[in-house]
Amino acid sequence: MQNRRDQISGIIERVSQDTRIRQIRIINHRGQVILSTNTEGFSRQLDAGAPGCNICHTGPKKLAVPRALAPGMRTNLEGETMHAFTPILAEPGCITQSCHMNEANSKVLGVIEVSLSLQEMNEALARTQLKMRTAFLATILLGGGLLWLALAFRFQRPMRDVLHGIRQAARGNLGYRIPMRTHDDFGQLAESFNAMSQQLAAVQQKLIQSERLISMGKLAAGVAHEINNPLTGILSYAEDLMEGAEPSDPRRKDCEVIVREALRCRQIVHSLLDFARQGEPSLVSAHPRELVEKALDVVVRQAAFRNIRFLREVEEVLPVVEVDPLQ
Repeated sequence: MQNRRDQISGIIERVSQDTRIRQIRIINHRGQVILSTNTEGFSRQLDAGAPGCNICHTGPKKLAVPRALAPGMRTNLEGETMHAFTPILAEPGCITQSCHMNEANSKVLGVIEVSLSLQEMNEALARTQLKMRTAFLATILLGGGLLWLALAFRFQRPMRDVLHGIRQAARGNLGYRIPMRTHDDFGQLAESFNAMSQQLAAVQQKLIQSERLISMGKLAAGVAHEINNPLTGILSYAEDLMEGAEPSDPRRKDCEVIVREALRCRQIVHSLLDFARQGEPSLVSAHPRELVEKALDVVVRQAAFRNIRFLREVEEVLPVVEVDPLQ
């Protein structure tokens, strides 16, 4: 809201120090790069068909029809780099500022693009695939001799099914399943092979998900650390205002709400920093009336609810409950 581009530029520079993040760019709704960690791409003009512009436009034409917008993140994979695009929606508070008064009819003010390197994850997947191929090769060499001897005494069709399943697994197709045609040794072998393939596919998926969580965890930790700085200033000023207000001053309660919610935001930021290890809820004794009152204190001050009168009806006989008030 304060349009301090030097601070925004400093934030994205610090976040981009992670070796996996190749580039961070902020693109306005006209397709112009207004902030970038890569000086070569600064002030570059993108067309409507660029990946970042596809969030709003269906094609490269200037008069493209806007797509249905969603606040979530969209990604585009280019080689060993994943580009994540998040639209900056035009909220009422934005278009009232001097820098966006001429864009009152715009649904989107711009796009934040984060380019993340997937090189380390691809290298880890390559090592995993090499280990699996080695294991499959050993299985083929060991089981091939036994299967060749059994071929003269067993049906050829179950044998072909098993061999085809092994070839599919060696190619990396862990989703292939050997059909269960008999209940003899071949049937048991097919059942064991299908279970092994299912377990290997689950392990491979967990490795991919774990690598993604590590990358997103570092990005989330950097953003959470930057949020702590302005949050500390808000809390300090609110506490000063609360201490300077008289007990009878109606604004004192507003200051108390600001302090309480700022402390809650700080706790949320700390939880974000520790999101890699999911902690247990901190349970305390609390009365339902207190929880309702604190929640309403935040809601009734919002502009959308100023013309609404709230009726609080909480039974006095309700017991004290064990909850985590922050959650």
